[in-house]
Amino acid sequence: MKRIERSSDLAGKGFTLLEIMVAIAILSLVLVGVMHIFTSSLKGVSQSKLYTEGLMVAQQAMESLLINPRLEPGTYSGSYNDTFIWEAEVVERATPAQETIPPDDANSNQMYLDWVEEESTLKLFEVIVRVSWPETGYPGHAQLSTLYAYVGPEEESEDGS
Repeated sequence: MKRIERSSDLAGKGFTLLEIMVAIAILSLVLVGVMHIFTSSLKGVSQSKLYTEGLMVAQQAMESLLINPRLEPGTYSGSYNDTFIWEAEVVERATPAQETIPPDDANSNQMYLDWVEEESTLKLFEVIVRVSWPETGYPGHAQLSTLYAYVGPEEESEDGS
C-alpha cells in the first residue's frame, strides 16, 4: 500500500479563511468609499447642468426683452421646457445730469458723463431676470441683471420745429 505523505513545503502555501475575510472587508470599505465619491460627483454634475441651463434661460429671456427698442417698465414672466420658470422685472432708473458729478472731483468713484443733459431723451432701465427650477431633483434658482440705455429721437415741439 502506498502511503501519501504531505510535503512540508506545501503546508505553508495558500491563504487561511481569516486572511480572506480580512481582505474582503478591506476591499468592501474601499469600494463603499469609491461609490460615495462617484455618486457625489454625479449629483454635482446634475446640479451644475441645471444651473447652467437656468443661466442660459435667463440670458435668452433677457435678450428677448432687450431686443425690443421700446422697452417699458413692468414685470414679465414665462417658462421654458416645463422645467424652468423665469420672471423679469424692468425698472426705469434716473439718468445722471451733467451738473451732478463734477469732473474735477478726484475722490468720486462715479463716472462723469459730459454728453448727458438734463433735457436728454436718454432712458435708463435696470433689467433683472430670475429663473428657478423648483420641480426638479435639485431645485435652485439663478439671477441675471443689467442696465439698458435707450436714446430716443428728439421729440418735436407743438410748433413743428
